[in-house]
Amino acid sequence: MKKVFLLFVMLMINTITTAQDFNVVGKWKATDTDGGDIFLVFDSKGFISLSNGVETYGGEAVDMGNDVIVDFTYEINMERKPFSLDFVMYNSEDRSNFDRKRGYFKIINENMIELKNEVFSEVGARYEDLYKYTFKREI
Repeated sequence: MKKVFLLFVMLMINTITTAQDFNVVGKWKATDTDGGDIFLVFDSKGFISLSNGVETYGGEAVDMGNDVIVDFTYEINMERKPFSLDFVMYNSEDRSNFDRKRGYFKIINENMIELKNEVFSEVGARYEDLYKYTFKREI
């Protein structure tokens, strides 16, 4: 019983340390439901881009047409359970909120996360109905 308790405590300490030290910056890869690759790139300035390996969507100062320039950013909240990871689009000119796609993630390890986000699912879907992707950090 003592060994089980110590193992549980060690796992909890490791999880807490991982969450506190976790850094999402970098390139992450997952496989979509059709078997294609999805790439997310989180940069250190807070911008995010999404790619299928051919086309890239997002990043800084994206021309949306009609004289609207949008910054694609991300916001992480590790105070909530599950952790939240929202994709937020701001009008570059006046910093007004253009759109927000709510998301949630779970840390598997420092190089792997499970991510649910409205970008990958039906708009307005409940948490349980959001499609889950496992992303691996590209090293």
